[in-house]
Amino acid sequence: MMNEGADAVTLNKHYMARGGFLKGMRLGIENEGIINSSQAINGITSIKTCKEVVDELNVF
Repeated sequence: MMNEGADAVTLNKHYMARGGFLKGMRLGIENEGIINSSQAINGITSIKTCKEVVDELNVF
């Protein structure tokens, strides 16, 4: 929509009609809200468990 010239008010109405960022990003209800990501998401090459992340940080 931005590429087609939609203004901020139009974009906000579009987001809110779909549940907005609250449902998607804060509450995790992805099929009712908006989840925003950037092009950096392509840098994710694996999904680790919390234990794996903590173990990697705990290198002492």
